[in-house]
Amino acid sequence: MGEFGHLMSPIRYDLVTGRTVSIVTISFFVLVSLATLGTLLLRYRTGSGPAGRPLFKALATPFIGVWILGVGGVSLACYLYAPRAFLIHSEGIIIDRMVSPILVAWDQVKTIREVTPEEFSGTIRVFGNGGLFGRVGTYRSKLLGNFRMYLTNEVDAVLIDANERYVISPHPAGGFVRDATRALTLYRDTRRPLQ
Repeated sequence: MGEFGHLMSPIRYDLVTGRTVSIVTISFFVLVSLATLGTLLLRYRTGSGPAGRPLFKALATPFIGVWILGVGGVSLACYLYAPRAFLIHSEGIIIDRMVSPILVAWDQVKTIREVTPEEFSGTIRVFGNGGLFGRVGTYRSKLLGNFRMYLTNEVDAVLIDANERYVISPHPAGGFVRDATRALTLYRDTRRPLQ
């Protein structure tokens, strides 16, 4: 990596949160808050009354604790594994996350290009997060096949075709594709043997 590492300065691309991710994230927290509040109100309003209510009160207390821990754990995991930025680095393209950043090494990268809205039609989630802080996980579409998605905004979608396929959302997508393609070309040129 020596010569290429000296030629390549890291370039950081931030992301923009799109409408779909914003709606899913806000809706999730509103629904969770309403469900938690409703359970708490039921729990504390059953202090007196028919004999069946004390049983509900006894069951509600552990339920509230498990509910809050479960929702808190899911929310924290989604936040920690959501993309924060995308870096074009001397080692490759880095999907920056709070936990376990992902490196797509230059020697694995075949092409980098923007994704059209048509390519997303019929996309299904195989495994992962469908929109809480971002769409993260394994997805499939008819035109793209299987791919790993780290997306916060479909408008800025970029496909990295490597040993695996990645769909990411650096902003602006066109600038990222231009800079990443230039870095990939530079990497390949420095690896080419002299004739």
